[in-house]
Amino acid sequence: MPDAILSPFRRFSKEASAVGRLLSGYSTLELTLMNSVHMGRGGDLNAVLKSMFGIRGESKRIAKAETLGGPAYEALACYPGFRSAPESRKDALQSLDSTRLVQLLQV
Repeated sequence: MPDAILSPFRRFSKEASAVGRLLSGYSTLELTLMNSVHMGRGGDLNAVLKSMFGIRGESKRIAKAETLGGPAYEALACYPGFRSAPESRKDALQSLDSTRLVQLLQV
């Protein structure tokens, strides 16, 4: 890889490690959220998958998941538990956005 890309990672190895952990855990959060919506809506994976991943942008996907899954979990009196999944994802997204900004400033 070009040194311009690797230089910030060498210079800030602890921060780079944190970014790596965030990125690797982010996909798990995304799939867990999709699975939560899928199960709450009665197991129609195809509809949930197309609806959530048919749009671009993490924030839009989180909002779509809340729209799709919220009413189903509210009807089951489990909404507070479901609500934690999109919130976790929003926190991870915010952390990643902050990290991206720091990286841009360091390069």
